[in-house]
Amino acid sequence: MSVRITSGGKEVIDSGSVASFDSNPILIELQDYGIGFEVQFIENPDIPEIKITSGVKDERTLSYQVINSRKSQLGFGWTTPREIAFTTENKIKRPIFLNIRVDCMPQGDYLLSYTLYKGGGTVGT
Repeated sequence: MSVRITSGGKEVIDSGSVASFDSNPILIELQDYGIGFEVQFIENPDIPEIKITSGVKDERTLSYQVINSRKSQLGFGWTTPREIAFTTENKIKRPIFLNIRVDCMPQGDYLLSYTLYKGGGTVGT
């Protein structure tokens, strides 16, 4: 059975939920696209707010730091997807978007829910 999911004119290329192992970072690699992203979980009492910061781990991997998510009983994440990369298919450049949400599990680990989308394209080289 083949399934195709779209939302807002974007194709869902992957989605899922992953529990961290012993609160360690979660690395997700999109091998077909040669990119990935890592989500780290940081609890810092010196930072008053809940937030997500970002950086570059290496030339193919983005890094996100979810800070103080335990302060929220409802979970925490972005309210809209973020553009993270582009892919070129048949000379058409298509953006890739990511949306994430983090929930804290009672035993202390984190539950990451994510969705990756591929947008419509523009003709290019």
